[in-house]
Amino acid sequence: MPEYTTDPQRLKVFADQGTLVAKGTASLSFAYRYTGTLVLLDFTGDVDKVSVPVLAWLSKHQPDIALNKEQRERAVRFEAEFIDAKTIDLVIKVDLVENVAVHEDVVDGQRRLRTEHLGEVTPAASGSGTTWVVAGPY
Repeated sequence: MPEYTTDPQRLKVFADQGTLVAKGTASLSFAYRYTGTLVLLDFTGDVDKVSVPVLAWLSKHQPDIALNKEQRERAVRFEAEFIDAKTIDLVIKVDLVENVAVHEDVVDGQRRLRTEHLGEVTPAASGSGTTWVVAGPY
């Protein structure tokens, strides 16, 4: 979508409705839970050209969404406001989770806390290994 690189004012990204969720254990580890919001203003392309990359990103960074039926059906939402027959303002909202481990280290006799943002557990690879490209007019 090259029009958003030449006019980045039309692309907005937000983290909305965030919560900080303690794990409820002796550890101070926690999770950020929030709604990632992507706003494309004056969008004139095929919505599939946005939907497919969003789903591809989710399959890598939040695979639990695709694996859990309940999450899969409600975690990704969109709204479109029609500006005219060919133009919309498109809003895509995705429920996201980022887990953070808190580790305790002792350095020179002092207790120090260190955070580690955990990656997602990725299910075993399946399929043919084919690389897909979303092609077409933007």
